Amino acid sequence: MPEVAHRFEGYRRALSRSDVAATDELVRRTPFVEGSARHAVNEMIEKKIAFDAIFASSDMLAMEAISAMRDKGLDVPNDVAVVGYDDVVLARYCHPALTTIRQPVASGAEALVDALLEIVEGKRPKPRILPAELIMRESSVRYEAAH
Repeated sequence: MPEVAHRFEGYRRALSRSDVAATDELVRRTPFVEGSARHAVNEMIEKKIAFDAIFASSDMLAMEAISAMRDKGLDVPNDVAVVGYDDVVLARYCHPALTTIRQPVASGAEALVDALLEIVEGKRPKPRILPAELIMRESSVRYEAAH
């Protein structure tokens, strides 16, 4: 999916800007199916791969990762910070509330309809990247930093 590829590229760029080496060992290509984030987290823990943060390509994967880490005795955010993507309604109600990237859903729907109308008119629509917004919540704010 192109959207997920863009999210991954953003992750890589953010690491580069922060002078953090991108490590393939830390990347898990996780499908959007139940159990996949749990499996990825468990695999990293079993292989003793050190990590202190997770950027998941969807909020649902992020929430499942939090659950898996809790089952393994890890505390989010004090042991591992977690950030999701989408800002689904459940993101603000899970525990801890999920830091996420909010997409402009209404603008996206409008852009999609505009592109569809251009296709119907025989035109080739130009790709559009819409702005996203970081929504800070408890899953990425260490207790010491917040108090």
